[in-house]
Amino acid sequence: MVADIVRQEEASGAAKAHRRVDGWTAAVFLAAAAAMALLALTLPVDHDEGQYVAAALASASGLRPYADYVYLQTPLQPLLTAPIAEVARGSVVLALRLANAAAGAGILALVFQIQRGLGVERRRAAAATALLGACYIFQFACGVARNDALAALAEMVALAVALRALETRRAFGLWVVAGLALGAAVSLKLSYALPAAAAGLFVVQAVWARRLGWRALGGLILGGLAGGAPYLWALASAPRAVLYDTVLYHQTAPRAWYAAIGQAGRLGVLAKVPDSLLALAVGPALEVLVAVAIITLLRWRERTDASPRRRLIEVMALAGLAAALAPAPTQRQYFLPLLPCLFILWGIGESGLARALPWRRALAGAVAAGALIGAGRVTYLVTDSVLRIARGAAPPILALQADGRWVGARLRAAGAKGAIATPSPQAAADSGYDLDPRLAAGPFFYRTGDLTSDADQARLKALSPRTLAAGLDAAPPAAILVGLEGRPGLNGRSADDDFRDYAVARGWRSERSPDGALELYLRPVAGGRR
Repeated sequence: MVADIVRQEEASGAAKAHRRVDGWTAAVFLAAAAAMALLALTLPVDHDEGQYVAAALASASGLRPYADYVYLQTPLQPLLTAPIAEVARGSVVLALRLANAAAGAGILALVFQIQRGLGVERRRAAAATALLGACYIFQFACGVARNDALAALAEMVALAVALRALETRRAFGLWVVAGLALGAAVSLKLSYALPAAAAGLFVVQAVWARRLGWRALGGLILGGLAGGAPYLWALASAPRAVLYDTVLYHQTAPRAWYAAIGQAGRLGVLAKVPDSLLALAVGPALEVLVAVAIITLLRWRERTDASPRRRLIEVMALAGLAAALAPAPTQRQYFLPLLPCLFILWGIGESGLARALPWRRALAGAVAAGALIGAGRVTYLVTDSVLRIARGAAPPILALQADGRWVGARLRAAGAKGAIATPSPQAAADSGYDLDPRLAAGPFFYRTGDLTSDADQARLKALSPRTLAAGLDAAPPAAILVGLEGRPGLNGRSADDDFRDYAVARGWRSERSPDGALELYLRPVAGGRR
């Protein structure tokens, strides 16, 4: 039976488990780091990146999330990335991407090491880790400047430490560390609250069943409070802004925007099915999810209990799936909380599945096909970048960097003083000039900001189409930069349209970037024109 075989695999493997970080784990990290760095260089620029880049730069300038600028996530990411933004002036977007690439490599190394600690044979552990790396969800979330990779890395640190704590009688310090990492994951991205809560409930149940002592739960709670301190501190210092940015905005703004652009259907429950299938299908995630579900359901049907360590991984994987499906609409990066635990379970149970199911070859072929699709996506991106270089052009991220430096050069040549107002912060991040913090959220708050009152916008220190002209007149920036944000807002016009019309109406001089992508508008100097 499947359950008996899987249990035998765990028991036999546990006797020869490698629990220390050995040379193979280091090799996995180095190989993954090289691959992820290549991805960071070749992935197309995503408009989501702007808000994370702007937040890192704003925090590097001493501004506080929520109190001084809108930040639509929990607060730890800009606090951690601010030093990178400060050091990497002129290459900020690339540096933040590479930092995420390093986090992605760390996730892969931990996935490999956790499997080895659970007794999975080296080649099988390496194969499961490679399959995770072949998922485009993982590649995207860890290859661009977002907040997904660091949160997933914190979750894997928590899991690795918690699994070790389950083997040790006196493990108070380990549970503190696990709680600290889980709290940090939530302070990085709120969707990790579900896996963190699942881990907490697992420990509560284990304490209730007297498999763990109260010190384990106390250590987890103590560490969780420490890891969640940045979010708790922000809530205490600017409660209304924090609640709007991290909760209320996500409950109201996306629904209003999708309805305004005629895509309200994507917000329904049924729309999650095609969105989820499309996200999981680029790579082997969908096939592995089916396989792991089959193994787990057969084990449940046969009423065979798993080891506590495996149960913890299953609980966190299920919570990661719930975290992916909870928001509307479903986006590919939302599945990252699920994937590392999912592929660890695949590594643990793959042998039992292969030996027990009559159609194992078909399933293995489907997994291989999914991996080829994910690898094909990467191959396409790398090939496209190589062809760009052969034609004398730069890969997308380096082209963006060149545009930012061009903006800075033009402003310095004009003797401009002040900040740059733009709905696309990633385009101006490498200019060497400050970004207008009222637009730190990129297009996301701006395009739905008219849902909030003028008083609320003043408190949030943000602008919307309704308040743009008055806000820029009251505190004019040195320049306006448009060209990358053509999506319409609630008023049917794009942010680029609004900013361009403002600049033209006030006689600002315009220049176009060498690649033609951006339009730069320079504010006239008092008493004349630049």
